[in-house]
Amino acid sequence: MINDTYFISTLFGGVVLFMYQAITISFYNSQIAVNFDNNNSFFFQTALLLSKYNLPDIFDKNTPIPSKLSWKKLVKTEISSFWALRLKEEALQMSSLKFLNLNFSIAESTNPVLDSVGQNMIEIRKATTKVRMLTGTYMVQADKHKFSQYTIDPTCLLCHREIEDILHVLTTCPVLCSERKEYFTPIKQLVTENSPPGTWKLLFKNKLAVTQLVLDCTKYIKQLEFKEELILKLETLTRHFCFKLHYQRLSILKKLDG
Repeated sequence: MINDTYFISTLFGGVVLFMYQAITISFYNSQIAVNFDNNNSFFFQTALLLSKYNLPDIFDKNTPIPSKLSWKKLVKTEISSFWALRLKEEALQMSSLKFLNLNFSIAESTNPVLDSVGQNMIEIRKATTKVRMLTGTYMVQADKHKFSQYTIDPTCLLCHREIEDILHVLTTCPVLCSERKEYFTPIKQLVTENSPPGTWKLLFKNKLAVTQLVLDCTKYIKQLEFKEELILKLETLTRHFCFKLHYQRLSILKKLDG
């Protein structure tokens, strides 16, 4: 995507303007006539890119050549739209991304889970753990069961009560109860104190909704009526919550293995 944007807007745009301004139109047209059917030529490859991103066919004599500034703006808009749609379509097919809010601007904006981190290495480490949980790459027993062709027991090794998936880790496992209560309380307090009355009971009445809030709160931005500052505060709290549960779970598993 970045290479396409650079090529079409900067390199190609500059070449086209140069050809029209410094060389003759007849030379430009002759190059198209000679090389347009050559799959490896500059003109053919550029035509493919223009078509791919639904950009104007500037090889058409009737197409007006845009200014450099307007061309760059158009290219950025069309390429961003193309990849936003492509990424969303692909993500919808991945069950591992079920908690990722696909209506968020995934092509141009950074998810708040990363925006709220800064350059602190400890916070980056915490964010990495949360991103793994959000994208389905955090390994729990249910994943091991699936990847082992169902030979590994999916039951939680901490409580031995039910299948361990990410929802179980974040909201259910009784062994992690004390850590969960300690670090989830500030999350609930922030939401209840800064959102319309009754919002918590309305939106977060089940564990699936709570898990969604913890992993990607952007799905509830409109209902919560949170501005950027509160979103970043919420992300900081949920990042801390995820890491604390992860750390405690990992510590217990190491003791069991030891």
